[in-house]
Amino acid sequence: MTLNIYRIFTIVLLPFAALFGLDSVLSIFAGFGNPAVMLSAVILACVVIYIFTSAFFLFKGILKNTFCRASLKDWIKVNAVIAIIFAALAIISCISILYLMSNKAMYNQFIEMLNSSRPAGLPPSYSSQELLMAMRSSLIILLPFSIILFIHVLITFRLLKKYSVLFSK
Repeated sequence: MTLNIYRIFTIVLLPFAALFGLDSVLSIFAGFGNPAVMLSAVILACVVIYIFTSAFFLFKGILKNTFCRASLKDWIKVNAVIAIIFAALAIISCISILYLMSNKAMYNQFIEMLNSSRPAGLPPSYSSQELLMAMRSSLIILLPFSIILFIHVLITFRLLKKYSVLFSK
């Protein structure tokens, strides 16, 4: 049962990894001039590496029952730690934004703040309502992705222990 859930979650995460991989490569180039962008690009790259290495472990190691290099286990573990931190922070952020949108007083205060001061880099023609719609759309995608990623990492750690014999020294 766990393996079937893990397989489904892996298949769901792979398209995100492809999109985030492209984004992280572009962000790394942009990050040479801005360390904050570089940090987020590296974190995103670690999430991508985790998803691809864990998929490799699933499809080649577990399902085909073939040996994997010991370094694959190390790559999975290191990047899984960063991926779980990313997922936890994203879940907390999404819940905070959901709370903000559900609390009328805070929501109205946020709208006033958006109308009075424009966030940097936001086009002048972009209204506060359009920004809120973009935030809602991001929540619809990011919250389920983060929850699936978080659960996926936890299952991966279990499977690494269970199938430790697949890793050659």
